[in-house]
Amino acid sequence: MGCEDVRGGLAAFAAFACLAGCSPDAAEVAGSDAAPAPSHRGFVATDFTFEQPASAPNACPQGFNLDEREHYLAGLTAAERAAAVDLPQGLDYLRMMRARGRPDPCDEPKAFEDLGHLVLDGPGVAAGFDLDGVTSTRENSGPEACPHEDFSSASGAPGFDNALWRVLGCIRGYQRGSTIDEYAIENIKSGARTILIEITDLDDLRDDDDVGLGIYSSSDLLPAAADGRPLSGGSLSVTEALRFHNTARGVLKDGVLSAGPIDLRLDFKGQFLESELHLRDARVRLELTPDGGLRGLIGGYWAIEEFYDVYARQATTAGAYTVGFRCPALHSALVRAADRSPDAETGACTAVSTAFRIEAIPAFVVQPPPSTNTQASTEAF
Repeated sequence: MGCEDVRGGLAAFAAFACLAGCSPDAAEVAGSDAAPAPSHRGFVATDFTFEQPASAPNACPQGFNLDEREHYLAGLTAAERAAAVDLPQGLDYLRMMRARGRPDPCDEPKAFEDLGHLVLDGPGVAAGFDLDGVTSTRENSGPEACPHEDFSSASGAPGFDNALWRVLGCIRGYQRGSTIDEYAIENIKSGARTILIEITDLDDLRDDDDVGLGIYSSSDLLPAAADGRPLSGGSLSVTEALRFHNTARGVLKDGVLSAGPIDLRLDFKGQFLESELHLRDARVRLELTPDGGLRGLIGGYWAIEEFYDVYARQATTAGAYTVGFRCPALHSALVRAADRSPDAETGACTAVSTAFRIEAIPAFVVQPPPSTNTQASTEAF
């Protein structure tokens, strides 16, 4: 059987190998039921954004947060609102406010009154991890945390730390399929946030008590078809910036890889934004899917000022308006929701727990040529 005849299952590994040349014998071995699992698998992310749980009808009983214009109108009397029918909309409203010379509320949130931010109250349901090993309540949140209440998982497991979702859960633009999701996908398609994943030392694709995990940034563009659809099997290079090389040992059980805690850093550019994602005490849970891809969650603690800088200060008032919140209120809500890393002097927590979903397709992960690493690439599968 020649390379062009390879089909399905483990044979996909041989099919990708054929791109660089392979022998009929190699293809037949890869296609046989007795073939061993490949020792390496590589992936490139096609989705990486905040994991939003399915919204319960009563999750935000007061509705979603207001943008700047909505908030202004809400403070008027009925007669004043009727007289404000010609008030500019969209970015024209923000231009009008800037023309009046007021400070930028996203750049200087503390210069403004909070005026309230709607958050998710109560235990609730959210995706994530039990990052601190404690089923936290306001009365019992562990020695290194600030008082907070954990979520439960969709299956009812307690203790899930995702305090950032309390702040974001009642913002229109953070709902599944809305502005922030679209923004994340566009950043991936444009090459601003290319994330590579490598699983090494695989003995079995279902259960393995010791595997290697690498999560890397890349400056390469996600391979895509003419219609924009991501394509499997591309070769993408790991960045040479070592700060964005994240490695750990993990366990594979029933096709799900678990690893952590690790200190995770990724290049986090986006359109005009310059930033990095730094998750402390990060956990990883990744499922190998039947189609050869990968999906799962990455969670950890994110410094509130680092989050705010990306999603408010650098995003500017125009970004906040588009997504549907007011920066001073968001900043105050972040300070109240922070559940980790107490400041040595004030005792106020400075980091907030969060969780990102990730989906990925097979790829060849090409390592830079460091003197200590002879593994040049990771086979796609």
